[in-house]
Amino acid sequence: MENSQPKTTLTLTHTHAQSAHLDTANRHFLSDNKNEIFCFSYFVTEKDIDTFMHVNNANYMRFMEDARWDFITKNGYGLEKVHQELKGPVLLETNIRFRKELKNREWIHIYSQIHAKLNEKIYQLKQIIVKDNGTLSCEALMTIGFFHTVERKLIPPPKIWLEAIGIIG
Repeated sequence: MENSQPKTTLTLTHTHAQSAHLDTANRHFLSDNKNEIFCFSYFVTEKDIDTFMHVNNANYMRFMEDARWDFITKNGYGLEKVHQELKGPVLLETNIRFRKELKNREWIHIYSQIHAKLNEKIYQLKQIIVKDNGTLSCEALMTIGFFHTVERKLIPPPKIWLEAIGIIG
């Protein structure tokens, strides 16, 4: 026996269906949109489940929030930068369509992409949650802006922020 450490079902399940959730994500984003697509994976556990034995709607929002902070932090504009600059992201509006329920002990993948620029200060972000088997669980369209925490108003985002959210060109 080459490897004395058995692989867990968790790891096998996660890697087994990887192409299924990628295929679903590719079908739900605009083909002519050249902005970067980010993926954040999460394993649903008992703490995420409500009395109906599925994920509560508020947790969907938390999962998407975690995904947003993950990619902007990795791209150089995390909470530390927000505190230094006194400027950062703000969510202005969210429209969520729930498709299939999420249940305990399953992998999900949150895909995020800037969908449109509405004006010099406001953008639309599309996020979808896909089960490991490729099933679309929910899709959300969010209106986001860039906020000055001292002046308490929306401001045009700097280049470093646009790069952090994956806007190309």
